[in-house]
Amino acid sequence: MDGGVATTWSVSNLNAIDREIVRLATICGVRLLDAEVLDRLLRNDASVCATGNAYAFKKLRGMVMLYYHARMQAVHRLGDAPATILAQSLMERLCTLRECSIARFETAIRANGMSVVGRVDHADGALEITVSLDATTLMMFGNHARQVALVKALRLIALELPFKVLIWQDATGSTCVSYTDLRWLATRYGAQRDDAYLFTDMAVMIDGIARKAASPP
Repeated sequence: MDGGVATTWSVSNLNAIDREIVRLATICGVRLLDAEVLDRLLRNDASVCATGNAYAFKKLRGMVMLYYHARMQAVHRLGDAPATILAQSLMERLCTLRECSIARFETAIRANGMSVVGRVDHADGALEITVSLDATTLMMFGNHARQVALVKALRLIALELPFKVLIWQDATGSTCVSYTDLRWLATRYGAQRDDAYLFTDMAVMIDGIARKAASPP
């Protein structure tokens, strides 16, 4: 096997492993960027798993150990410098994917006078029945004054409140932010023309929040 093939094999394996580590770390709520937390994970300290998902924690620990084993193989095959770059990719992926998107989202909604009122992690639920699902988190947020104003203007909009944004990973590991445009919902439920500004103003705010969540730091 020549060097080029060996390099491709090693990079491919490490990339596949680090994608799975990121997914499981997000499901467990384990902050792998914290060296102390990483050490506790390797020591099989399940208390670092914020969600209490024992199955996901066990799988995460196994994947982290597999990652370091694969990295040592990469050192042997590629030399230390390329292997170090591959190891750094895990940290970069942890920093830039869904966890950081959620952190940016939460910061943006607080800056706009709102707060998170609920969170549904569908990937976490899937793991409970031993089904693999890429990171898919529904974030619910709002502000009582803004919501009451919308419901007063259009009663059926209450079906869509609190506001919702879906933060999810596609098959390539990219993080996406999706939501239903409030202006479209207002039209769907028959908002009066005089009340359109209420929905437009809120929609523009949500657009801005979603852009901040999706943008790298």
